[in-house]
This record gives sequence, C-alpha cells and structure tokens, in this order.
Amino acid sequence: MTKVKTERSKKQQLGQFMTPIETCVEILSDISFTIDDKVLEPSFGCGNFIISIIDKFIDLYDGDIEYKLDRILNENVWGVEFDDEMYNECISNIKNKFGFIPKKHNLVLSDYLLYKNTIEFDWVIGNPPFGGTIEPIHQDFLDKKYGTRSGLKIKKETYSFFMIKSIEALKENGKLIFISSDTFLTIKTMKGLRKFLFNIGFNKIKKVVYFSEETNYPMIILSHNKSDKRDYIELDNVNILESNMNLTDNFSWFIQEEFVTYFRGPSLSEYILGSGGMTIGKNVLFLREINQNNTIVEKYSFDFFEDPITLENELSKARNNKLSDNKIKEIKELERLGKTKRNVRISEREEPIIIQLPHPDYKFYNKASNEILYTPPKNVIFWKDNGDACYTFKKNGNWYLGGVGGKLFFEKECLTWQLISSTIRARYLPGNNILDNSSPVIILKDNVDKKELLFILGWLLTTKCNSILKNVINHTKNIQSKDIEKLPYPFWVSDEDKDKIINFVKLKLNDKRKGIVGDNVGVLDRLFIKKRDE
Repeated sequence: MTKVKTERSKKQQLGQFMTPIETCVEILSDISFTIDDKVLEPSFGCGNFIISIIDKFIDLYDGDIEYKLDRILNENVWGVEFDDEMYNECISNIKNKFGFIPKKHNLVLSDYLLYKNTIEFDWVIGNPPFGGTIEPIHQDFLDKKYGTRSGLKIKKETYSFFMIKSIEALKENGKLIFISSDTFLTIKTMKGLRKFLFNIGFNKIKKVVYFSEETNYPMIILSHNKSDKRDYIELDNVNILESNMNLTDNFSWFIQEEFVTYFRGPSLSEYILGSGGMTIGKNVLFLREINQNNTIVEKYSFDFFEDPITLENELSKARNNKLSDNKIKEIKELERLGKTKRNVRISEREEPIIIQLPHPDYKFYNKASNEILYTPPKNVIFWKDNGDACYTFKKNGNWYLGGVGGKLFFEKECLTWQLISSTIRARYLPGNNILDNSSPVIILKDNVDKKELLFILGWLLTTKCNSILKNVINHTKNIQSKDIEKLPYPFWVSDEDKDKIINFVKLKLNDKRKGIVGDNVGVLDRLFIKKRDE
C-alpha cells in the first residue's frame, strides 16, 4: 500500500515546493503596486515572494530603509506561513537582504486555512501548497467551509482550498496570481473549482516550462481578476470559449477548437458504466501469483472466530480515531454485555500447500498491466464462499476498508486499463475476475449490443481517442473510469467501418489469447478517422 498522507515526509505533508527568487521577480515584473495596495502571500515559505514584493514597494516611499520597511510590512504586505522553520528562515532572509525588519509586522506563523482575514486585499500572490496534508482534526471543518461552492464539490486539496479562501479575501476587482500544479485544469474532481474560478472572474493560464529542481510536476501561473467576468478563459494566449467548455461534462479548460466537433454527439457514458475495484488492505494475505504450471502456493489458513467488541478496538479503526457520542454509547453497551462479532484469523501454515487451478476456492484477480487487448490472468484471490474471509477481514479493518468498490462489477465481462499511464492501455477482461482498485473497468449498460464492447475497445486504442483524453478530459497520468465515460462515442463511424473495426478487434483479441505476439493496431486509426480530419 502507498503511504497515507499523514505518514509522509514533512516536505510532502506540507506540499512545499519553494519558488526560486528569479521566478518571483519575473512574475512580478509587469505589476505596478500603488502606495495604498494591500498584498497577501498566504504561504510564504522562505520568503522569496515576500522579498520580491517588498522590492516593488521600496521606491514608493521616501526616507531610510527602516522607515520604508516599517510602512511596507505594516501597511502593504501581509503573509502567513505554517512551518516554523520556513517562517524563521523568511525573517532571516529579510534581515539579510535589507539589514532590518521591524519588530511589528504582518508576517504571521499560522495555518492559512484557519487564519482569520480581517481585511480585504488588492492582491493575493504566491505558491500555495500542492498535495499537502490537511490536518485530520480540521478536515471536516475545512471541508464544510471550503468544500462546496454554488452546489458543486470543491476537492479537498490544499491548493484548491487556498484558491477559494484567497479569492474570497480579495476586494472587488482584486487580483490573484498563483503558481500552481496544472492538475486542476481538466480532471473531473476539480470541476467545481474551475466553475468557481470562471463564474467569479477572468482567468489567464500560462504553462511553466521549468519550475525548479524540487519538482517535475507540470506547473502553471494562474492570473485571476475578480469580478472581470468573461465568456472565455485564456490558455497560453488562446481563448477557450465557455460554450466549448460546456460541451464537456467536466467543464474542461483544455478543449481547443480542433476537438470541439467530437463533443457534438453522445459520450461513452450512454453505453457504459465505469467503476474502480476493491481495496483489500493487505494483498499478501489473499492474492496468489499463478505459476507456469497453473498452480499456486498457499501459505495461509483461514479460520473464523467470535471477536469481543471493545471501545478501544473500535476507536483504533475509526476515521481520525473518533466516533460520535451515540456510537460510543452503543459500543460501550455492547462491550458491557460481552457481545462479539465475527472475525477471521489468518495464520501462516507450517508447510505451504500447492493448489492446482482451476479451484473452487480461488478466482482470477485483475491487477494493473501495461498490456493491451488481452493478457492471461497472473493472479488469483482466495474467494471461498464468495469471498467470505476477504469481506470479513475488510469489515474488521480500518474504517476506509469497510466498503467494497466495484462489487457489482465483479465477474462481469468488461474492459480494463492501466490506471497510471500516459495512454489508455485498454484490454478485454472475461467475466470471471474479481477487481483490484488499481485497475478500473467499464461494462456495457443493460440492453446495449454486446458488440459495442469490442467497438469501444478499438476506439480506446486509437491515437485520436488518446489525444482527446489527454487534451480535453484528463491531461494527467491517472486515468479513472469516469474519464473514460466522458469520452465521445464515435458517432461519425459508418456501419460498414464499424463492422470492420469489430471484426479486426475480435481477430487481434483471439490472436493475443492464443499467445500470438503483436500489438500493432494502427489500422484502427484509419477506420476511426473523422472524415473532416482527412
């Protein structure tokens, strides 16, 4: 399992990617502050933006440097920083740069998301934390405060909450300039943020070719003018029209003119349903690799028992180790009465046993693969009595294990792909698999012709489909089932070409199932071509 956010390094937890001083100076180069302007840097780190902003105000004042800094840091510049080490470094950097810092100033050590703004700002400028951890104790409060705008969900992400709070701290016609991860420009979970930004002002996006040695994340500079509402955004000097954004379910800020025509028909969501799979919690206990002789090695035995219910045990598994008062009262009563619940004990065998497949106690398990079209199953899961041991293990595990993602999709004919990839590595999955959370799937809706599954498989493997995905729907490497649902359905393909596509995919699929090597599917690009693209 990957590390949960609260177990990461300090830098990861705080989402710290320091902005080089040269970048700060360049971003501010075209800005002319007035002596009355109030500027906020909500996550100032080592102080590169703060110092660059001070430099822009210096010549607006007469007098010595001490007088200038006193006025600037009490009347023009505000800053917030959560990390005490970074805060102290910023103070030292200001002293080293200017030889002085006033005893009283507006630079505070605090959590910006909890910090109470007492004034409105003309400018908010900075580099909000990306991928940082929101302290568990504050998550629900902050989600309630910043997690919804105009009925749309705002993803619980540090930089999205920073954007919401910062823009709402601006005066009418105030301006925000943020360096940010580019992830919010297309992905479905950031639709609410895009809508908020669009509805409240004008947005210009500039891609950053190189940010710093600290990160390879693609970055952008967002310039937001509050109250300057327009019917487009500007992305690298290209206008993206609101009418075109509305053609996409995710209100994409990447839909350029060349892709618009593909979104004037139905989407795949009219034909398919998508889902993720199951999080087991500890794969090694239930998953087995299939050997070349079609056997597995079983190291464990599974026994059920009645486990005493205790408040201590339930709190240890609860979200943030908290339960409601009513739940605590209920559990205390069950503990007092000596009640138990069914649990499973998983013990390592003294001698592992060899099991020949197929076997009624094991089901094929779909894990991530970079293969396309088809790959033979490489894993099975212990699934005796319809997964009784696995489900029982999950029910008694940590709070996040309780649900079973994708259960309705288990053992159904579907398509799957590699979750983390730069392209859709789509492949066919027969109806005999339990599903892993790392391999999302799609199945056909009821009453949809079964041939459509092969037609859609062919479409997912084309260059054009992948270009649409990456340029409009989700430009990141994380390809969710919802992203596939939002792809255009190839309504422009003739019935004759559709039959050719289905027959070609069927042929290639049969070759792969027979072990014939070869993934050349370039002919699909020609069969799926939209006539106006020729």
